[in-house]
Amino acid sequence: MIELRETQDIYRQLDVSMNIEVVNANRQLQLTIHEDYSKLTHFARIEVMIEQLQNSNELAFAVLVGPRNKLFLEKKSFAKYYYDAKAVLEAHSAEYSYSPRMQAFFGAFATLGIDLDTFEFEQPLDVFAPSGWYYADIFNELLLVVREHCRTSKYRTRLRKHRANGQRRMGKFFMWEKKLFERRSRHLMLLLHLGYEPRHRVAVTPLVIQEHLQRMLNNQRSNFLLKGIKDYTWRIEEGRRTGLHAHLLISYDTQLKNGIRVAQRLGEYWKKSATGGIGTYWNGNLDGWKRRGERGREGLGTGQINHDDLEQRAELRKILAYLAKGDQYLRRKWGAKFRTFALSRPGKKQVHGRPRRGSEVENSI
Repeated sequence: MIELRETQDIYRQLDVSMNIEVVNANRQLQLTIHEDYSKLTHFARIEVMIEQLQNSNELAFAVLVGPRNKLFLEKKSFAKYYYDAKAVLEAHSAEYSYSPRMQAFFGAFATLGIDLDTFEFEQPLDVFAPSGWYYADIFNELLLVVREHCRTSKYRTRLRKHRANGQRRMGKFFMWEKKLFERRSRHLMLLLHLGYEPRHRVAVTPLVIQEHLQRMLNNQRSNFLLKGIKDYTWRIEEGRRTGLHAHLLISYDTQLKNGIRVAQRLGEYWKKSATGGIGTYWNGNLDGWKRRGERGREGLGTGQINHDDLEQRAELRKILAYLAKGDQYLRRKWGAKFRTFALSRPGKKQVHGRPRRGSEVENSI
């Protein structure tokens, strides 16, 4: 199912974005992999499990009695998801909003009277002391509750809206890309991941990071480097270890050719000027170069991209798909008024003379 493959890709990208830090420090790269890394891949498997549950009457285990009254497990179709469920519970936080499938999964614990904050899955044949049940039986009951919920019209409506909202957002981002190449046939695409030094993260609020982004994007008249920014889109995320951070995708003046160098200069501006010296950044164009350097291009939807370069434009749309849909699966509960996305408004195509700059009015998604 295409939608589930996209879901898996989104979780993988969220995992990297929220649990791995790569920053430019003293002209060297520093890599930090946080302990939560890889847990979000289990979320993707649970999403697959819930989709399969709706069309199956199978469970995970049968607890059987063998010779000399020794217990043993007979594993059934959904046994392979048991340790995914364990990992997902370890990563769960009430501070985040989740997709409809994950809401159904976590909600089943409440239906069974189990406290999400204290419960942990042990070995399937261990006994959960408060109830006297084997953990294998608890998992079976959990599957039954999830299956029943996911077969209701209320759940199907919620999932349908979730999909429609994702397609609507992605459509807006893809239209943005289409208008860019209608306005100009070539773009220097820059990708920056912008964050904060660990000791300052506790003081960075959603309003602060938005103010810093606006400071960077609105100072174009007074700063030569920033004048090259033609259009942009950004998305804000927050990880438990990485804090608030933003992904900024920029269409830059094509008079300059070296996207890696321009992205580095913009990253330094974020680090020193936009944030007042407390920022950090990762150069996404450099990441593209390191992973596709043998082709002599920056790759991954960054660097110089021509209108007819369909391969590079497809890579660019992968970036845009993540920016559009990421928070549908995992989003910090900041409140309804907090903007997690923004798109500039590309100007109309010009036939004569140099292309004019797009309006800097943002559209909140």
